[in-house]
Amino acid sequence: MADGKARTQMVTAEKLVGLLESSMEGVLVIDSRSFVEYNASHILDAVNINCSKLMKRRLQQDKVQIIELIQHSAKQKITLDGGQEVVVYDQCTQDVNAISSDCFLSVLLNKLEK
Repeated sequence: MADGKARTQMVTAEKLVGLLESSMEGVLVIDSRSFVEYNASHILDAVNINCSKLMKRRLQQDKVQIIELIQHSAKQKITLDGGQEVVVYDQCTQDVNAISSDCFLSVLLNKLEK
């Protein structure tokens, strides 16, 4: 995010490992899988965010900010100041352009890009 603007791109597992090994503090990993999948296994220090239909609607209507949702699930204070990489993990998405606009992942990515 050198130009200050977020951009969505696919990241391979190898690239994610490289990001985490180079600077764990500079990477925020958001795990958007279900709570059950997250509890079964997850990346160390990942923040699990998978909200209800009601919360998704509140996000879409700007009645709740994305940072509030992230902070609620995080163990430490989180800031989205543009100085860190944000990786959203969902385990099954092959193409970010094929995500339905009503899908929670699409709403999450859209809010993170703002």
